[in-house]
Amino acid sequence: MTSDYSPSSLLEGNIRLLRLIPYRDKDAPIQCELFDYPFLERDEGSHLYEALSYAWGSSNKPQCIWIGNYKVPVTASLHSALRHMRDRYLERILWADAICIDQINAEELNKQVEIMAIIYAKSGSSNHLVGRCNGGAR
Repeated sequence: MTSDYSPSSLLEGNIRLLRLIPYRDKDAPIQCELFDYPFLERDEGSHLYEALSYAWGSSNKPQCIWIGNYKVPVTASLHSALRHMRDRYLERILWADAICIDQINAEELNKQVEIMAIIYAKSGSSNHLVGRCNGGAR
């Protein structure tokens, strides 16, 4: 188990989605899975994922989540948003730019940023979590 996580290459027209695994203990580590989704193949209507919009805040990554067997550092604001959104019983399918876009791959980053407005517009819903208030997202 390592923090040297590197997402797989995306095929043209695909995006990565995040499966947020449910857990009954709200303090349990956040566990996720990433998978590719043929976003541009399906042109009609909304898609069955939630687009997460949150304040990036500091670029420090003091928190971690698990993606498969990899411990991945994330910002405090993203960690708080995922903890807030995690259900006790049902998995949620999310799109969060900091995780779903390979931030190190400049070519992928540029292509995904170009379609970001469409990613938000085509989501089944958008969740806007703008900060922390009394220990939780607001």
